[in-house]
Amino acid sequence: MIEPLVLIPSMMCDARVFYAQLASLSADIPITFAPITGGERM
Repeated sequence: MIEPLVLIPSMMCDARVFYAQLASLSADIPITFAPITGGERM
């Protein structure tokens, strides 16, 4: 089983900053975006 790659955007960014990585890697490995909003801490 292949471990997913978790991408964590920084402040004032969202998943769009990882478009190039998503386009290149998603055919080979599962990719998850970890939202940083909505919680007190990560």
